[in-house]
Amino acid sequence: MLYLIFKKGSAGTSAGVVSSDDVVEIAKADVRFHDVLYKASENTKLMALLNSLREQMYRYRTEYLKDRNVHHMLVDEHRQMYKAILDRDKDALSVSIEKHLDNQAEAVRRMIREQD
Repeated sequence: MLYLIFKKGSAGTSAGVVSSDDVVEIAKADVRFHDVLYKASENTKLMALLNSLREQMYRYRTEYLKDRNVHHMLVDEHRQMYKAILDRDKDALSVSIEKHLDNQAEAVRRMIREQD
């Protein structure tokens, strides 16, 4: 399934999606990418937790994506995760996920500071 997402560019990987000004479309592509990962984990507790946080995550995701400067970084992080999965490289996957989470957490902190 991840292969199809990347092949079709629907995970925000195609130039058309990345260069788009449609934040909602980019956010939807980001959600599709993450949903495939969550489902592939087959971790019901993780899926339940993430489903309960979905609305809050989407709110911050769309705010984050309003900054066009982050689009290419986001796609690059997704590509790194995808490559690590294909290579079955758990260490690389762990590093790429941690980097992605750190960048997202920093972006949310920055948004909260700017709102105050």
